[in-house]
Parts: sequence; structure tokens; C-alpha cells
Amino acid sequence: MKAKRARGEKLDSEIPSTLRRCVCGDVFDEWKPAESYPHCAHITAGQAANGTHR
Repeated sequence: MKAKRARGEKLDSEIPSTLRRCVCGDVFDEWKPAESYPHCAHITAGQAANGTHR
């Protein structure tokens, strides 16, 4: 039996995740500064190496 959803409510698959994988292999929550700051240098270096910029 399916649960009824309120009109306009998003499905679990439609809710964006704030989890991100770093080039060093760790997974962190980009909305938590204490978790994301150590990975900024890794991500910037990885983007510079492969030529991608956001």
C-alpha cells in the first residue's frame, strides 16, 4: 500500500542531497563547514588538474 503524499510534496528521490564526494575519496556534507573546509583545497586542485570550473 502506497503512502499518500500532500500535494506539491517532493518524493525522496527529488530531494537534493548535500553529500559530496571529494577527490581524496571522502564523502562529506557540503552544508556543514567543519566537514567541507578541509576538502576545499582538494576540490580546487582537482578542478585545476582536469580543467573543470564551476
